[in-house]
Amino acid sequence: MAALYQDTFWYPTGALAASIQARVFPRHINVLATLWQDAAETIPQPNPVTTSVAGVLSFYAAPGDYWIFIAGQSHPVSIDGDGVIPDVWHEVYQHVQAVASVSWMINHNLNANPDVSVVIGGQYVPGVDVQFTSLNSLTINFGTPQSGTATLRR
Repeated sequence: MAALYQDTFWYPTGALAASIQARVFPRHINVLATLWQDAAETIPQPNPVTTSVAGVLSFYAAPGDYWIFIAGQSHPVSIDGDGVIPDVWHEVYQHVQAVASVSWMINHNLNANPDVSVVIGGQYVPGVDVQFTSLNSLTINFGTPQSGTATLRR
């Protein structure tokens, strides 16, 4: 059974990557992946896939590791069949910044420079300024005080 992949993409300028084509490949392979419009794998999805007018890329695929080429950039993604993040990422640390601050100092103890995703006001924030201060801590900097959540994955 296929799992849903859905995410919003932006250009480096911050503009939505609306109504553009994205190519999806299995990890380490340069042949387009088999995609579906439904979880039961009964309706094939053309690949390349076109984002919506809101910049959302959506398709179903077999669980596994993929890379997406969109707007001149490559993005590695993992599609997890049961939606449990630890199945895809060996370690996950979530930091909640309840008090707004221009710098979030995070001690994560992951012993690595993790992938960092930031959500503020329910919206994913692309291109945040992350400074890795050691293999177990990092700082996220903003232009104005912010509160939200940072998810770190290793």
